[in-house]
Amino acid sequence: MKVTRQPKNPGPAAWAKILPEAAHHPTLEDDLHVDFVIIGGGFAGLTAARRISELEPTATVAVVEAFRLAEGPAGRNSGFMIDLPHDLASDDYGGQAARDHQSIRHNRAAISYAADMVAKLGLPQDCFQKIGKINAAATDRGIAHNQGYQQHLTHLNEPFEILDDRQMHELTGITFYKQGLFTPGAVMLQPAQYIQKGAISAPTVILATNGLAQAFGFYKSRVVHIYTYASMTRALSAGEVQRLGGASNWGFTPADPLGTTVRRISGIGGDRIVIRNRATYEPRLSPSERRLRGVYAQHDASFDARFPMLKGVEMEHRWGGHLALTLNGVAGFGQLEDGLYSACLQNGLGTVKGTLHGMAIAEMCLKHPSTIVDELLAEPAPKRLPPEPISEVAATIRLKLGERAAGREL
Repeated sequence: MKVTRQPKNPGPAAWAKILPEAAHHPTLEDDLHVDFVIIGGGFAGLTAARRISELEPTATVAVVEAFRLAEGPAGRNSGFMIDLPHDLASDDYGGQAARDHQSIRHNRAAISYAADMVAKLGLPQDCFQKIGKINAAATDRGIAHNQGYQQHLTHLNEPFEILDDRQMHELTGITFYKQGLFTPGAVMLQPAQYIQKGAISAPTVILATNGLAQAFGFYKSRVVHIYTYASMTRALSAGEVQRLGGASNWGFTPADPLGTTVRRISGIGGDRIVIRNRATYEPRLSPSERRLRGVYAQHDASFDARFPMLKGVEMEHRWGGHLALTLNGVAGFGQLEDGLYSACLQNGLGTVKGTLHGMAIAEMCLKHPSTIVDELLAEPAPKRLPPEPISEVAATIRLKLGERAAGREL
């Protein structure tokens, strides 16, 4: 099996950059035979390796990763591990509610497994904080999005709390937001802390490469390749922290799907702000320098609009990362060929879905009874995309119109 291309990773993976230098893992120089080879050292791959070691302690496992751990897509996300479905805006409360309940159960199983790993490995508190998340609204349109979200949460009997503009100011120190919808089940990760020449042969291979599965010859014309981008400030000074005020750790997802995600972090690496917005369709896995300049200019504008009291604080790290979507929102999960299994296509939720699919594919390979495996295998296959250039034109227009409609939420 030979990979045909690698995605471009714009900028450094800042979550790793703000940590002390990690140990280098050696390049393979000799031939090696193991029981399981896992291709991909992200959330799915590392979780699969751990689950195999739990279920079959004598099995030998090799994890193969093209980059240093946490330098690829797994270290380029915003660090949200979310228990609730990504889109709760549907009015189809019948069949949709049943699907949402299943998704919530899956996501919480993954979060529970991740929490157990953190405890057993003795990872630091900064790495895994169950502090919930807030859907933040800066406009009346954003508030309307939150109202629809609130209705669906009520129908699902899920807890939430509405925060007014005063409470949002107390939490963040800024006056940008009109309202927030808090849900308690999400976890804030420090992704790099959580993850941290030869040939290998094995009777069982697990492909845990998300959208790069296509470069191995699978899921052709079924993967929407999207890049998302983020910028992180330098460490704030004591005076800047005092000027900002508010809590030292919080995370906002935007009420509008194409708005701005914001995190405030503290601890190892200092007090910093992370801004994440803009998404681009990149079927060739290589965003242009011109596009990157435009994206990062938007990050600066979004930061300045939210944090006027931090005027002059520059961004220390800027980066982009690849994620993979399917038209019908399903994973690439299951057996591809004899001895070859897939835990790919996490649809923009690599932290929680990668963990879930890694757990489940290990259980499938070892024939361990699992309701989650049965439910994942019952999902339909990823839908075929329209041919190029129709896909590229349609995706680009949809993203552009969505970002324009987001307005101040961006």
